[in-house]
Amino acid sequence: MSMKQRLSAKVAAVKNNPQRLAVYLLLGVLFVFVLPAVLPNSRINLLNRMLIWGLFAMAYDFMYGYSGMVSFGHAALFGLGGYAVAIPLREFGEISIWALLILAMVVSGVYALIVGTIAIRTREVYFAILTLAFAEMIYILVINFTSLTGGYDGMPILLPQLTVIPGVMQVSLYEAGTYYYMLIAIVAAAYFMLRRLANSPMGTILRGVRENIERLEYIGIDERRYRIGAFSISGAISGLAGALYAIDLSFIGAETLEVIVSGEVIVWTILGGKGTLLGPLFGGAAVYAIEEIASGIITWWLIPVGILFILIVIFLPDGVAGLVKSGLKRIRNTDA
Repeated sequence: MSMKQRLSAKVAAVKNNPQRLAVYLLLGVLFVFVLPAVLPNSRINLLNRMLIWGLFAMAYDFMYGYSGMVSFGHAALFGLGGYAVAIPLREFGEISIWALLILAMVVSGVYALIVGTIAIRTREVYFAILTLAFAEMIYILVINFTSLTGGYDGMPILLPQLTVIPGVMQVSLYEAGTYYYMLIAIVAAAYFMLRRLANSPMGTILRGVRENIERLEYIGIDERRYRIGAFSISGAISGLAGALYAIDLSFIGAETLEVIVSGEVIVWTILGGKGTLLGPLFGGAAVYAIEEIASGIITWWLIPVGILFILIVIFLPDGVAGLVKSGLKRIRNTDA
């Protein structure tokens, strides 16, 4: 059965079950429209960060979950996106936010293309180490070029108005609710784009890279091009997430380039369920929320959170997405 046929079957199943359709619509309306209206700004800010980190995890999953490539240098891609927004705003004043977001994707995407072209000659742990080495080089450059980047102190960002309709409607990005709707639109667009790529011939070849790269080489497929492509696309979306993070904080600092950020996105992807896109999206968002809430309750929050992560890895090897899939499968079997 083709992907189009499977999608049609899923849509038909939902249409034939009005109760399920009503639940989906209600949850969608509740999340997108109702929450910002009833939550205080502090909670909306939390939702915004959850969406940004979820987008970052989803970008990483497109590379790691589908091709099996592990990168320890994605923090550089994330941080470069933030600096691609901050530096032009400081140097040239008001610039279109949409143009800056595109610039962030281009900067991080080109960096990923260069690093990928060099590192792709290696595989597995050697590839991961090379990405880490390049990321550390970027980190050293950022903390030493203080006149350009602010070094360890970072850079505050003065945000321009967001143009919704040119010449007609502009809104402030300092409003948490406004930024929330912008993030929802961007994350949804990124998801559908990555999903389309994952279901394309490129996605099929990337899964072949993950399962048996030697067989692809044997039948004459140049798998390196597809691995570079996956790394570059993942890098561009990671840069977009970094740019959105800098806008959200109105600040960018060198901590976004630290290796711990690369480690966190790997954890989020595994916990959410690699190779699913939605799993890491919600996994990254949920883990960030758990960490933020737990850190506000107890000072030793890392211990219970770490235990929770260990339990998930042991008892849910396919991540939370695997648990949801198995649950939905049992429900469908029950309905049948």
